[in-house]
Amino acid sequence: MPIIESFDGKKKNIGSGCVGCAIEKRKIDFSKGTITVTKHFRVNHDYQSPIPGFFILSTRRHVFSVANFTEEEKKEFVELLAKIRKGMKKVLKIDDVCIFQHEKGKHHFHVWIFPVYDWTKKFGVESDILIPSLRYARKNMKTKANIKKVNDAVGKLREYMKK
Repeated sequence: MPIIESFDGKKKNIGSGCVGCAIEKRKIDFSKGTITVTKHFRVNHDYQSPIPGFFILSTRRHVFSVANFTEEEKKEFVELLAKIRKGMKKVLKIDDVCIFQHEKGKHHFHVWIFPVYDWTKKFGVESDILIPSLRYARKNMKTKANIKKVNDAVGKLREYMKK
């Protein structure tokens, strides 16, 4: 996966194939979609999917499993995930999310914090909604109005996370 396309149509060559490494090495400048960066983690809006409130919490170092977290990383991870979710509910009015994690072994550890909307429910429930929703969004939601909603959600959660 050396070339990746953002939800707003920008194509980037990420070289090694690891999106996390590409972001950390600044091969992908997605600062506009960055919510917060801490000592151990980064929270971004999903680079490829124009779904407002779809965030990715990932490690900054190239580690594949929560089993390999340091004690400091474990503590920060739980606190950060809880704060993100609280902010999504409070400022973005997202009442329901699915949190997905898959240890692929080639990408930084990350969790997808996926908002459940009425339109995603047509694809099923719980984990059934993820892949069809992503395909639908990437094909049908790359409109200026929807990209504005994505950017608004990023801005609102970014401000919340500064508190």
